[in-house]
This record gives sequence, C-alpha cells and structure tokens, in this order.
Amino acid sequence: MERRVALARLAAGGRRLSAPKKPKVAKVGSTAVTLRWKAPKGAKPALYQVVRNGRVVARTTHLTYTDRHVKSGHTYRYAVRGVDKHGRRGNVSDAVRVKVPKKKSVPSTGSPALPPVSPVDPGPAPVLLNTSMVNRLFWRAGFGPTPEQTAYWTGRPHAELVDWMLNTTPARQSIAPPPLTGSNGTIDPLASDDEMVMEWLDQMVRVDNGLPERLAFFWHRHWAISIEGGIPGQWMLNYRNRLRTFANLPGNPNLNFRSLAYEMTTADGAMSAWLNGSSNVKGSPNENYAREFMELFCLGPTGPDGSPNYVQADVAGLALAFTGWIIQSDQTKPNYGLVSFVPGRFDDRNAKTFLGQTIPAVYPRAVAPADGPATVAKAVDVVLAHRNHAQFLIRKLWGEFIANPIPADTLAGLVKQYRDSGYCLHPVIRGILMHPLIFESLGEPNLVKPPVVYAVGVLRAMGAPMKGGHLRTALDNMQQRPYMPPNVAGWEGGLAWLNSNTVQARFDMVVRAQYMMYSTYYPGQTVPNIPVESADATFARAYAAAGSPWLSDGTRRQLMQYAASAPVASTNLTTQANQRRQRFYTLQALMLGGPDAQVM
Repeated sequence: MERRVALARLAAGGRRLSAPKKPKVAKVGSTAVTLRWKAPKGAKPALYQVVRNGRVVARTTHLTYTDRHVKSGHTYRYAVRGVDKHGRRGNVSDAVRVKVPKKKSVPSTGSPALPPVSPVDPGPAPVLLNTSMVNRLFWRAGFGPTPEQTAYWTGRPHAELVDWMLNTTPARQSIAPPPLTGSNGTIDPLASDDEMVMEWLDQMVRVDNGLPERLAFFWHRHWAISIEGGIPGQWMLNYRNRLRTFANLPGNPNLNFRSLAYEMTTADGAMSAWLNGSSNVKGSPNENYAREFMELFCLGPTGPDGSPNYVQADVAGLALAFTGWIIQSDQTKPNYGLVSFVPGRFDDRNAKTFLGQTIPAVYPRAVAPADGPATVAKAVDVVLAHRNHAQFLIRKLWGEFIANPIPADTLAGLVKQYRDSGYCLHPVIRGILMHPLIFESLGEPNLVKPPVVYAVGVLRAMGAPMKGGHLRTALDNMQQRPYMPPNVAGWEGGLAWLNSNTVQARFDMVVRAQYMMYSTYYPGQTVPNIPVESADATFARAYAAAGSPWLSDGTRRQLMQYAASAPVASTNLTTQANQRRQRFYTLQALMLGGPDAQVM
C-alpha cells in the first residue's frame, strides 16, 4: 500500500504547492482562536494543515479554522500549508503569533471563598441547526436520519433535538419491507444465529429515535460477551434486553451506571457464564470476572498519569466479595438462565480488602440470603468511588460520539455531574451531545462509522430489506457481528475499522443491500429504465435513492463526470436499458460505499 502511494505521488510529478498567505487572527478569546488565510497562488490544495508550535493540529478544506484547545494566558505560533490531491505537502506559510488573553476574574463581594468547580461549558452552541448539523447528530447518536427528519429538524434549536433524542420513546417506522426469514415469517431470534442478528438490526433500522438502540450497542461493546463462548441463545437475548433497559433514557431518565454494574454482576447469566462468575466459590475463588470488572468495565488498568488503578491483591479481594452466585441451567425451571445467590457458596470467613477498603467477614454467624447482594453492592460502591472511575467511563462515552479528545474543563464538569447525580447517565450523554465539538469538522466528517452503524445506515437510506445470511455475512467481513466481539475487551473501533480487507467488505455490503433491494425477492423494487434521462437527472435520482448522503465537492464532481461518460446509447434497446440501470446502480453504490460514506 505505502509503495503504491509513493509511486502514485512520483508519477504525479508537478511542482510543490506554494505557501498560503500568512494567516490572520480573525478572533481571539480566552478559550478559542479563529484564524483565516488566503489560498496560495497557482495550484489549489486539496486540503490545508494547520500547524501550531510546529505540530499539525488540524486538517480542513476551508480557509478558516477555530482552535478550541488553547489555554488562557499562553502564546502560540500558527502557520498553514496546503496538501495536494496526491498527499504531497506544500510550503509552510509565515507564522502568526497569538497570545490568548487570561480569563477575567470576578471581583470579590466579601463572601466566603468557595472551592473552584469546573462547570460543563458547552460554549457558544449554535442556536439553530443547519442540514449538516442535523445529519451529524442523527449519525453520531443513531444510524442516520430519514429525509423527513432532516427536513423537520433543519432550522430548529440544537437543544430541542438533543432533548427529543433523550426523552422520546422510539417508535417503529415502515422504512423497509419486512425481512425474509428462513420461514418467510416473523423473525425468530432463537431459530438461528442469522435471525438473532437480523432481529436486533431490524429494530435499529426501523426506529425513529436511534439513540437508545445506539447506546444499547455501546453497552454491548463495553460489557462484551460472545455467543461463541457456548452461551445459550436465550441467555444472550436476556443480556441484550438488559443492555436495552439501561439504554432506555426516555423510559427512565434516572438510569445509573451503579445499577447496571450491580445487575451485570448478580443477575446476568450470560455475563456470569462468559467470565466464570458461577465458578467463583468459597475455597476456590475464580478471579476472572473481578479482574475484568476493574480493568474493562469500571476503571481501566491505569489512570491518566500512567499509575496502576489496582494490583493483584485488589483483584483477589474483589473476587471474594463476588463469591456465592450460580446460574440456573435447568431448562425446565422458570428461572432458567438467571443468576441467584447460594449462601453455601459464599466466602464467609475472610474479610474482603481491595482498593484500600475492607468489607468485614460474616463469620462466625451463619450466612444470610441478603449477605450476597449486600456485599456486592458495597463492592460496587468501592470500585465506583475510585478516583479514576468517572473519567474512565466518560472518556469512553465521549469517544463514541466525538472524535477529538475531551477538553479538560468539560471532563471535570461532566465528572462532577456524574458523581453528584449518583452515577446517572442522562446528564453525561446530554453534556456530550450539546458540546460544540459534536459539530467539529462538519465539512470533513472525522469519525469512522462502526460497521453495524454503517450497515444499518445503508439499509435505512435505501429502504432495503434484509434476507437470510446476506447481512450477517457482510458484518462478518466488516469484522463486527453483533453477539460476537473478538474478545472480552470488545471491538477496538476508530481507524481500526478501516483496513485493506474491511474497506472492500464495506463496498460489498452496499452491493448486497442493492441485491436485497432490487432482486426478484420483492416484486416491483427494480429500477425503472428512463430512456431519455440525462446524466444529471440520473445522478439526482441515485442521490435521492441513496438517502441524500454527505458528499465532498471532489467526490460529487467525479461522480458527475462518471454519469456523463457512462455508455447509455447502445442501438440495442435491451442493452441500452441495462446500461442505464447500471449507471444508476453504480452511482448509488459509489455514493453509499465510497470513502465519503465511511465517516460521519
């Protein structure tokens, strides 16, 4: 790949781009610096790199950039350089020196001094949403908008849409024909792995408010388990429904992470089976779940400063606190797949010491049925009170919605809200979705769509149905099949989604969606042949049939050139009709499967 890129650049030849004119300071405040510059003479760059103190801090196609990652009282030097379409960097402009003013202090009123608190400061959020902002919110907090949603929310306040997402119970829409299952009937998630995947994705495709399903899938990545661990299908569905319960902010705005952590430990059979919770008994403790509870679910292995959040002795102590639980594996019992406390399996003789706290031993009295739940509740509280829990979870949630790192003051404010509210999720999600960085780089979307989000978005945009294993195979090829993460840490995400295999698989997914949409499975879905249709008209029709996705100016030009040059004038009428349909199919596939469609 690198060699091919290098050869392409060498073959391109040409002179190095001239430097843009020295940037000017358009606006400067204590929290942001806005720069403007003029394009260089001669060849125009494909994009610009903004260099701050010798380091590239941004890439943009615009002639302006706002740096929101500055500190009051600090001085910075900014320069700009162009990058051509082959990736070659041009000459750097002259630098401009900017001193960020200090924040104004508030005069003392003589009242007692209060400790400083870092509030959540969303900054000057836009009052009204434009089309790009609407699309951004629906993609980041869902699976993309319908054309009707884009039209309705354009021009409305930012906060109104965010609150609609947080407070509105999702309703199913008739976006696509019903799926074709093995029996061509109602989806049965226990009939096969294909239908289990199809059932969840069908819900994602049809809901008008995608945030709860998107958040449920986030929890699947966070509390990751896999059906490959031999876990029965019914237990997997119970687990998925629990994740949905703790993503249903419209139904319960007081949902909190503490309750989720407690239930995953004491009630979820799939999690207990996956991480050996039912094997954790007195006299023979199994530390698997306790270790992952801290490392993956609540703390992370180290804090922001690199120091360890826990040591082996903490794992051992927490494992003792989690002893005594078992899964009901008898299918004839009504509580099949559920977890319950068995006093005789609980470690009653040892104190549970971890993270600097101690839960006393029960012995010498007999173990009571309430001792297990009470011990787990205390243990969860000890872990969540750790200095690094809140920032660990908030950083992970932030990365689900926003590409740029979370600003320090925003993190501090969200941590305070999270702790003060008893680990509630609503204020954290709202604070993230209301932050100005949710709209950063609207002209160049900078967050890669996870495969599930991408696939569901394509089906929603096309109104395409699902059939059999077509979509499950596509998700396997894109390396994200629901109920089957690669390991206990879940999917890596980010740029890891794009490699030489998965990029091809993403385009193949679009072709599969076209097959499901336009094949003979659904009569009447074929693309009509319009003999006298112009290239512009075919482009517009394909664009509408693709859900009017974001396209960069360069991509739009290339697709228009293809539409104008595609052969559609054969003297054989049958051949001509096929050519015209092929032009439509190709345009739609490139709009939904090209590079622009991979980001949101």
